Amino acid sequence: MMSIDPNARGSLSEPCIALRAEVTDAIEAYERVPRKDKLLTTWYAMCISGQPAAAFFRGPRHSTFHRVTACDLAASAYLDLSAQKEVEIISPSFVLKVREHASSMHRLLPEPQHLPAPADTQEFRTGLESLTRWRVPVTAPTSRSGDPSIRAVTLGLARRFADAFVDIPVEFIHSLVLIGWPARSHSATRRVLTSGVTSRIKFESQEALKREQLAHGATAVALHVASSKATRGAALSEADQRIIEGLESEVARIRQDRRRFPNDAARLRAVLDIAHTFDDPNLADDLSRLVAQALQEFKP
Repeated sequence: MMSIDPNARGSLSEPCIALRAEVTDAIEAYERVPRKDKLLTTWYAMCISGQPAAAFFRGPRHSTFHRVTACDLAASAYLDLSAQKEVEIISPSFVLKVREHASSMHRLLPEPQHLPAPADTQEFRTGLESLTRWRVPVTAPTSRSGDPSIRAVTLGLARRFADAFVDIPVEFIHSLVLIGWPARSHSATRRVLTSGVTSRIKFESQEALKREQLAHGATAVALHVASSKATRGAALSEADQRIIEGLESEVARIRQDRRRFPNDAARLRAVLDIAHTFDDPNLADDLSRLVAQALQEFKP
């Protein structure tokens, strides 16, 4: 059995490359001005100049709104890098070791009722099972990925464009990378943003969007149900009360600058609770069955 050195680190650190003052000054000036004045900034000019930008902003993206949005994404990617003292990189060999140990532990675990709290929870088993399938994220700089700082910015831009535009314009992203590293070759950017990597980033972006839409829809339904009950003056059922308490907990987490739900399983369980409150039994059954099927992925 492969062993893990207790002192070994799953990630290594490499110093960030200091960005040129011209770049940091341009971003700082861009961030200070109102949105309507961003078109007059040096950063805006840096981002939208050149043929790759012109090609990207054709057709439905031919608007000031889209151009400023792209400049915002680029500024965010660079600011994320500059905010770090060092870039964390993932060691593929460590990922393999963790995965093998997680698989071994998963096979040896007894039934939940025999485990000490909080290891007797579904969340613990779900987390452990996820480690058995852990792979180096395509958006994580690795110990064999070349310059981790440039790769981090490149992948960060790809993720942001996928989220905002449902597209990853490799040529345009390369032109944005050149702002920080003028000597960066086009082939180097291509090696980072391969078709496999961009496909994976787009998939993850769409999955995250679906989860957010599902959560927003669930919240709207729950608020409607609670409002309707209160308007009619009817006493809340125990199930409705649990939903309201759950929403209050979500609000509290948001106010503490945390995610509304700790994980996807919790999101799906919240949706399942809401599905049970529908007045239309057919709609309730259909939604409950759909969510229950999705929850099966989180069972040990």
